[in-house]
Amino acid sequence: LGDGPAFRLVRKHFQVLFGAFTRNGGRVVKTIGDAVMASFTTGKAALTAVSEAMILLPTIGRRPDNNNYVEIRVGIHSGQTTVVLLNGVNDYFGQTANIAARVQSAAKGSECFVTETVLESANAREAYAEITGLGTSFQATPL
Repeated sequence: LGDGPAFRLVRKHFQVLFGAFTRNGGRVVKTIGDAVMASFTTGKAALTAVSEAMILLPTIGRRPDNNNYVEIRVGIHSGQTTVVLLNGVNDYFGQTANIAARVQSAAKGSECFVTETVLESANAREAYAEITGLGTSFQATPL
């Protein structure tokens, strides 16, 4: 693919993700390469934002190297974290952040894994049922 075309594609992918996250009350914590860590105040907000992003991602076009759509792997977990200042920027630290990263790494392209902890909230359960019942490409698997 090459660095130039890859960077342009990642910028488009960030525009979709950041837009969906902020429209749904989320905050981007950090990026590492093409990965994004975001924080939401509710599981419902996280689920809604991810659903929106996954539906919108095909609109940015296809990868020039294989003509496939850009896919993301998502993990959603909830809990308390410690906010630490690293290099002048707030970052999240602790078991909750580690579990979220492990849940995300278990997902494959275009998959969203959601922990049961997230679905303990009635609003998140309702959002999960509504989103997964829409017949869209969004699919989430509770862990």
